[in-house]
Amino acid sequence: MKTQRIWFVALSVISGLTVSADDACWPCWRGRARDDISTEKGLLSHWPAAGPKLIWSADGLGIGFSSVTIDENTIYTAGVISNRTYVLALTLDGRLRWRALNGGGWNVPEDASFARGRNLEGSRATPSLDDGRVYHMNDKGRLLALDAGTGAELWAVDLTARFQASPPKWGYAESVLIDGNRLFCYPGGTAGRLVALDKTTGRTLWVNREIGEPPSYCSALLVRDKGVRQLISMSAKSVFGVDPETGRLLWRHPFRNKRGINVSTPVYYRGHVFVSSGYGRGSELLKLTYGNPRITVETVWSHKELDNHHGGVVCVGGFLYGTGSAKPRWYCIELPSGKQRYKEKGVGKGSVTVADGRLYCLGEHGTVALVDAKPEYQEHGRFKVPSGGKGLHWAHPVVCGGRLYLRHADKLFVYALRPR
Repeated sequence: MKTQRIWFVALSVISGLTVSADDACWPCWRGRARDDISTEKGLLSHWPAAGPKLIWSADGLGIGFSSVTIDENTIYTAGVISNRTYVLALTLDGRLRWRALNGGGWNVPEDASFARGRNLEGSRATPSLDDGRVYHMNDKGRLLALDAGTGAELWAVDLTARFQASPPKWGYAESVLIDGNRLFCYPGGTAGRLVALDKTTGRTLWVNREIGEPPSYCSALLVRDKGVRQLISMSAKSVFGVDPETGRLLWRHPFRNKRGINVSTPVYYRGHVFVSSGYGRGSELLKLTYGNPRITVETVWSHKELDNHHGGVVCVGGFLYGTGSAKPRWYCIELPSGKQRYKEKGVGKGSVTVADGRLYCLGEHGTVALVDAKPEYQEHGRFKVPSGGKGLHWAHPVVCGGRLYLRHADKLFVYALRPR
C-alpha cells in the first residue's frame, strides 16, 4: 500500500474496522493498566505468509520513538519536525486532525558521536489521554495539556525551571501518568524529584524530595494491593513506591547500572515488583511486605540474561516475557519461582504487547512475530515492516480496535487483525 503525507491526503481504509470506547481504547503508554495487555478478542490466531493485511500507512509524523494512544475516533502520537516537537492527532483512517507545537526537539549530546546518523534525535514520550485532554512531556521537560478535540493548548509548564531540574543525557522520555485530578511525573530536580500537578491547571499539588536521585527514562504505573495504592517507578538509581495522595515515600530499593539508565516500566504481580535494565544489570523480583507505615522489600531472585533495555516486559498468567539486551533473546520466566522456561532467538531484541493470548513481538530491525503467550515458544507467523524509515524500530507496538499499530521514524503502519 502506498504511503501518503498525512497532512493533505486521505488514506484508504477497510470498512467495518472501528474503535469502541468500551473494549478498545488505549489511553496511555502500555494501555489503561500500564501492563501492555489489550482486552481485544477474536483476533487472527495465525498470520498468512505476508503477515496481516496492511490497511493504511502514513508518513510526515516527525522523527521519534513515541508510540500511539487511541480514543473512540482519534490516534495520538508525537514527533520532531525541523527540530521542533509536535503532538499530532489523526483520524482512524490516517488523516491529520491537528498538529500542536510542544517546544524544541532534543539534541544529540556532544560526546555521543555514535548516535549521530542513527535517528536518535526524535521524540520519546507517548501522549496520555484523560477527560478530553492530551498531555505530553517533550524531551527537554516542557509539559503541556491540549484540548483533545482541537489541539488548543490549555496550559504548559517548564519542569526544569519550576523544579530546578536538568534533563537526563538522552532527554526526558517519561509518558506522564494521570490519576483522578493528579498528573505524576519525575523531573528529578532539587526542588522536586517526583511531583504531582493539577491536571486541569498545571499547579503543583505536592513534591517528593526524599528520593533525592536524578531522573532516568522510566514511566510509572499505579497499583492497589492489600488496600494500599501506590505509584511505582524508577529513578536513575532505584525503584520506589510512593503514596499517590501525598507523595510520601513508602519504600525504595537500589537498582542501577553503570550508565544510570533505567527505562522499562516495572511489572507488578501479587505483591511482587519485577524490574529490569540493561548495561549489565539484569532483572530482579522484589517481594513487598506491607507494614504500617512503611513497606519492606526483599529480593526473591535475580536473572542476569534478562536485561531488558527499553522494549518492556509483560506478565501473562504468572509468566514474564521479554528480551535481553547483551544476549538478545526472548525469555519466559515463571513467577514467583524465577525458573526460566525458555530462551529463544525469536525476532531478536525488541518490544512486546499482548492481545488475545498472544505476544506481538517487534524486533528492533523491523520483524514482527505472533507468539503464544505460553511457557512453550510457538510462533504463528511473522512479517517485515515496510522499509523507508531510518533508525531502529523502538516505538512499542499497540493492538487496539482489531488493529496493530506500528510506528517507525516518521511513519505509522496499521494492520487488520480480525478475520474478514
